[in-house]
Amino acid sequence: MCKFGSIFLLVILAGCSTPKTFITNSQPKTYEVQTKHTVFFEQSIDATWNDLLTIFATSEYKIESINMNAHMVTLRYIGKPGLYIDCGTKRINTEGNEVAIINSKRLYSYRAYQYIHLETYSVTNNFTGYVNLLVTGNDISSKVLAQFDLELDTEVKRTTTRGRSFSSNQKEKLKLNSFKPTRSELFKTNCRSTGELERQVYKIISLMHVASSN
Repeated sequence: MCKFGSIFLLVILAGCSTPKTFITNSQPKTYEVQTKHTVFFEQSIDATWNDLLTIFATSEYKIESINMNAHMVTLRYIGKPGLYIDCGTKRINTEGNEVAIINSKRLYSYRAYQYIHLETYSVTNNFTGYVNLLVTGNDISSKVLAQFDLELDTEVKRTTTRGRSFSSNQKEKLKLNSFKPTRSELFKTNCRSTGELERQVYKIISLMHVASSN
């Protein structure tokens, strides 16, 4: 009877084994980032400076700092992080059921089994783009020089069935530019610009270019 009971218990334990979760992260793809840094105008430096401030005043870009004498302005833009920064894709596979999540998505959560415990991860990403614009020239011609700095603020909250003392809250701030990827220790991948911020800014400046030609 005892022998039968032991076998029955083993069968139950085998049938109720804890699922296993495997997590992998793929690197971001390579993007074609606009390489044009300077836009030229056939008008005075003051005219271009005034046009630049006017056209961005009606956009979603906010002035972070400005130097009127040097014709320099830094603009700040907040948007969907997954549109502007690529940190690769996370794949969560539990017993053959796979879920793919974009690492830089604004908000998401996922669950993973670690040994006999279930862990839940809640991820928040915030994106801020800084656009540094400098106008140079004379009374006949002028040009706008653009430089871009991108920031990704990430917070990962983990809760676990092990108890509150085993929970964690990790934060990371990544700073990158248009061309150089930056390593994320939270995502275990590199993060790089998708080129979307650069395209948006140059599109706005090009509209100013058309207006100045009329």
